[in-house]
Amino acid sequence: MPLTLHSIPTAPDDQKAAAFLSRQSEQYGGNLQLEPNVWALLVVAHGDPEETAIVRDILASATFAHEVRESEDGALGVYCVDGANRSAASFWLDDTYRAHSGRIRGLAPSHASLVDEILKSPMPHRFANNLVDLHAKGEVAAGAIRQPSTVRSLLDRLHLREPLYISAFLALLDHHLFDLVVLNRKLEKEDVELGNDLTRGSVSKDPFFQSRQTTASQIRNHLVRCHMINPIDQQKGAATHNPYAYLTDVRLKGNEVILRVDGIDQAIGTSEFLGALRKIRKNVNRGARLEEVDTHTPWMTDEIGYPLRFIRGQISSNPAISALDMLYMIERAVDPDGL
Repeated sequence: MPLTLHSIPTAPDDQKAAAFLSRQSEQYGGNLQLEPNVWALLVVAHGDPEETAIVRDILASATFAHEVRESEDGALGVYCVDGANRSAASFWLDDTYRAHSGRIRGLAPSHASLVDEILKSPMPHRFANNLVDLHAKGEVAAGAIRQPSTVRSLLDRLHLREPLYISAFLALLDHHLFDLVVLNRKLEKEDVELGNDLTRGSVSKDPFFQSRQTTASQIRNHLVRCHMINPIDQQKGAATHNPYAYLTDVRLKGNEVILRVDGIDQAIGTSEFLGALRKIRKNVNRGARLEEVDTHTPWMTDEIGYPLRFIRGQISSNPAISALDMLYMIERAVDPDGL
């Protein structure tokens, strides 16, 4: 299972924990097979108190079965999982790393199955609403649907013109579950023409199809608002590369981000801004309320100050968007190729 917002464990040192977890994901992470049906998830040197403390603390949130073995020379403790738990354990390790480093989190395998059901079920709106509920609980992140082939498949089913599916698609869009950078890249001329066709003309007298027309119009309004559709010629916005740039006030100039706070522009290096944003997200994941953060907050630093003021301004201007969703949108506006 993924970590929920307030179940993220506190490691002795987050920076060291993130570096440790990154190495473990690359070297082991459930990808090194020790013997049939046994996979190495974590490997810890005996006698290393820091790594031992990190593993002890993060494993407190693990919900999958695992066992600990020793290397032949007794120098290493090897945390193993079987094939049945491998997928969940690998995701959990990556998700824990992302939580500790403040990075964008992915979609758990157990939740990815809901997307599969949206694609094939005759009642897709039920599974879309399940994802929406999980997002509200903090178990699914904004932009969770970002696999290009999956996004294209979700667009393809729109062409069947099913009212319930169009409603499901709108629910995902309304709750920021599509990554709009990917959606924009996969959106084709035929998709835009479909939307135009569904929304023009007289309103149907059949309530079922009347709902389809209304919902399709709402989807189209979403795409117009972020400039994925040009409202003038009703075609795809050919010059639009990043819809999130139109939904936030982020401006880029070379390797800098231009932030406007209290009517004054401030240039910050892209990497410095992303570092500050991820520190903020890490603490929001743990329950921090940005409106309550001040200079006395333990994790507050000078480097975070200006980005935090900008982010709070964006949240204040868009009260219907949660802090985590806004952080996602701003990061993708700054770094559309970062996932």
